Amino acid sequence: MKILSSKLVIIPAFLIKIAFSADVTFQVDMQDEELTDNVVYLVGDWDLTFHEMEFGGNNIYYYTQSFSGSGATHQYWFAYTDANEDCDDQECWDDVEDITREIITPSSNTTLPVVCYNSPEECPDDIEFNVSLSFID
Repeated sequence: MKILSSKLVIIPAFLIKIAFSADVTFQVDMQDEELTDNVVYLVGDWDLTFHEMEFGGNNIYYYTQSFSGSGATHQYWFAYTDANEDCDDQECWDDVEDITREIITPSSNTTLPVVCYNSPEECPDDIEFNVSLSFID
């Protein structure tokens, strides 16, 4: 009977954790950074690990992190480093952006808006002007 009762406690606890978990997709626009063979990372205070982000096209990188529970406040940063450099966590801290971002973990899956690297806002659109020059002798 003890085995059955312990399983009945473990299973509901596991289901509660699943029920209150949410995936958060972080996105960063690297258009203003000189990237050649660089790797972009997400670093969060929830584990202080450099999570390699995926390239989504148009200079946008993304990473999805799972959180259990909602309402907790976390800080996070974006970073990048040369792909040929081993990213020992201590060395990579030199490449972390200057601003600190915060998120309150949501109760459902969420995709955060795209932000510009090292800026709290979206990157401005590139503006193009067509110009014709003519020279008169």
